[in-house]
Amino acid sequence: MIHTQDTKIVTITTPVSVVAGAATTSVVDTSGYDYCTILFIGGAMATGYSTLLVRESDASNMGGAVSISNANGVLGFGETGALNVDGSAAADPDATNDVVYGFEIDLKARKRYLDVSATAGGTCLTCIIAVLSRAAEASSDVLATRGFTGLLRV
Repeated sequence: MIHTQDTKIVTITTPVSVVAGAATTSVVDTSGYDYCTILFIGGAMATGYSTLLVRESDASNMGGAVSISNANGVLGFGETGALNVDGSAAADPDATNDVVYGFEIDLKARKRYLDVSATAGGTCLTCIIAVLSRAAEASSDVLATRGFTGLLRV
């Protein structure tokens, strides 16, 4: 199995203009996958985000959700002690346009459901997606099952 072809895309937030407040997000069901990469893509961002972190729960409605933590504390940009993989401080997305922030999550010993908590300070063009990978069973080439509208392979 070629692992880059063994993925599923989940749209957490479709490309939308988030106006001063929490982005509306969809829950990610990680059942059957070993890894999850969450990508936050910011376009025209007037003010940036004051919160960008990942929460987990055993319930699909995110009841009892807790913020995911690592050795540096809460896994979130702008959180106390949060560091990027290169060791630099992991700051909240600011008013810089055309940015990509990512979370790489090993799903072993994690709760089943993930959600992103993202709060904009002003109007921000935003899209958030999750890429689930290393499925326990071979994935299908059915586009909808893998979260694609279209998919080409070379």
